[in-house]
This record gives sequence, structure tokens and C-alpha cells, in this order.
Amino acid sequence: MEKLTKRTESVLDILDEQIEDLEERLKKVQPLIDELNKLKQTRRVLLSEKSVTVGGGHGGPTLSMEEVVRFLSEHGPSSPGEIAEGVGFDVHRVRSHLSRHTDTRYENVANGSWALLEGDEDELEGEEE
Repeated sequence: MEKLTKRTESVLDILDEQIEDLEERLKKVQPLIDELNKLKQTRRVLLSEKSVTVGGGHGGPTLSMEEVVRFLSEHGPSSPGEIAEGVGFDVHRVRSHLSRHTDTRYENVANGSWALLEGDEDELEGEEE
């Protein structure tokens, strides 16, 4: 990793403060967001709708890294199915997300379970304090 300049570090500090502030505010509504995602997932299942993958100009809900990181930090190593149920997204989208970020944010551990790379959980906890 290249050394950061003081200017870049200053900008990152400001961004981190803003992100922390927004995350703190969003904590209050996170249960509602989780419930909304589960309701949307249930609706898709009941209507046998296929989820549209994001990319190539297609619309649809986006699975954010924050949702997956938060789930894994709270529940520990989990299967793609468990993660999908927890964040309210299709298991295929979760698998794609995990694969795309293998060895940068997540690692595939025993029996098909996925976990945060060592150190990432600590970084998340530090951001929420």
C-alpha cells in the first residue's frame, strides 16, 4: 500500500467523521431497513420474481458492503444463504458479492462459510464508536 500524504489523510479523517455521524444516525432506523428488505425479499419469493442483477445498466436494489460486513460482524462466519436471509437479498447476489470481494474484505472458511478478513471486524467496531 502506498504511503498517504497529509492532505489525503486529512480528507480521509473528515470523510470518516461524516461516515461515523451518518452511521450513528442510521442505527436508529436500521431495524426498519432490515424489515423492509425482508418484506421485499418475501414479496419477490411469493411472486417468483427473479432479482435483477446490478450492472450493465440494470436497475434494482444494491447489496451494500456495509450490510454484509455488519451481518458478519454480528453473526460471525455464515453461509451465503444465512447472509442472504439476514440482509434480505437473493442468495445468488450474496454469493456474487462475496466472490467479488474475496481476499479484499471476506474469506471463504470451512464448509462454505464466509467471514470477514482478520482486522476488518475491528475496523468496523472502531467506526461505530
